[in-house]
Amino acid sequence: MTENEIKKLAVEYLERNYPDAIIWVAPAFRKMRWDIFGVFDLILLCEGKAFFIQYTTLTNLSHRRNKINDFLSKINWNDNFGIVIMAWDKKKGVFKIEKLV
Repeated sequence: MTENEIKKLAVEYLERNYPDAIIWVAPAFRKMRWDIFGVFDLILLCEGKAFFIQYTTLTNLSHRRNKINDFLSKINWNDNFGIVIMAWDKKKGVFKIEKLV
């Protein structure tokens, strides 16, 4: 499954489960894409809280978790922001959602 397909599924999932939220996706131009802080793919603003979200496949979950933890170890992260990884499980056709903060 391509990254664009996972992005589409992630956005649809978030829009369905958080209809009043604002979703901002990192920009892409042609085949280039920019991550937020070099780590996250989208931001979800919901109920006065911001969530930085990384979407990926289930097989890449560990790598993405390590990348985020490396990023967090370099900064003083504020607990007012949540960090979530949405890992697409191709076999089950659902997201495994892991909250890191």
